Amino acid sequence: MLQSNRSVVRDSYFYGTKDAQSQSYGLEIYPDSDALFENNIFQHITAPIVFNAACSGCVAAYNYSIDDVYTPSPSWLSHQVFLHAGGLDNVLIEGNVGAGMYGDLFHGSHHFITVFRNRYNGWETGKSSQTTPFPLWPKSRYFNIIGNVLGDVQRPHNNYEKAPGGSGTLDQSIFVLGSGATYSADDPLVKTTLMRWGNYDIVSNAAKFVASEVPSTLTSSANPVPSSNTLPASFYLPGKPAWFGSVAFPPIGPDVTGGNIASVGGHAHKIPAQLCYEAAPKVGNIATFNADNCYVTTGGGGGLTAPGSPSTTVH
Repeated sequence: MLQSNRSVVRDSYFYGTKDAQSQSYGLEIYPDSDALFENNIFQHITAPIVFNAACSGCVAAYNYSIDDVYTPSPSWLSHQVFLHAGGLDNVLIEGNVGAGMYGDLFHGSHHFITVFRNRYNGWETGKSSQTTPFPLWPKSRYFNIIGNVLGDVQRPHNNYEKAPGGSGTLDQSIFVLGSGATYSADDPLVKTTLMRWGNYDIVSNAAKFVASEVPSTLTSSANPVPSSNTLPASFYLPGKPAWFGSVAFPPIGPDVTGGNIASVGGHAHKIPAQLCYEAAPKVGNIATFNADNCYVTTGGGGGLTAPGSPSTTVH
């Protein structure tokens, strides 16, 4: 997406990249704004969704990724969503299923990113490094991480957070906050400006609605502690879209029960893109893909146009 506006990429299947290393990305934003990336499948892709420049008002939602390969270091976990540029702000990441979201510091800082109702396990078979759902490096500030379902017993994750001065290992923590960038000083503001509310993780074995994880005392861009534990179904969809068919909506979150993704307390259902991938015939491990055969209606969000800035009540 090169110097674009209001782009829409949906109902698509991405398989493989040429070299499976740096700059072998899937969907790359460079830059865009007010765009929608929805209901896509990414298989055997290095960094499936990369924000490599600004993308204010963009939404990446209900995408499924598997086997995020990275050939220079096969044991290193390549996350589903990469924040990989300075000036990134006001992005909504909602309802996805994959390894996680990575806020790096290679090209600059990131601010005001909302990550809502995703199932991020922080792990893939054969991966032992960077295996955390949320590695947020220094200068990843004023994030909103709300209603997600996090971690995997197969890793296993055994530490809630690794922050400057704290204990635990980087590779087995649910959150890495302001630590881990060896060429940059630790950043305690990553944690103190972060809003976390209603996330379920396998270390806590519970959904956490904790007042101390809400930045209510900041002098700028503070959030009041929410008055209830009730979360909206979506931050951009007005209701259940037609292409969800019989899949529960919302599919992921602390208020979801009876989910069919194992080991997360029933709080996550497989989203349409995951069900499509799993049901598709495979030839040489590559899916035979036809959107018309996968979804109740074509056109992704039931005819939705790309939204403007997501309407949220956080930060």
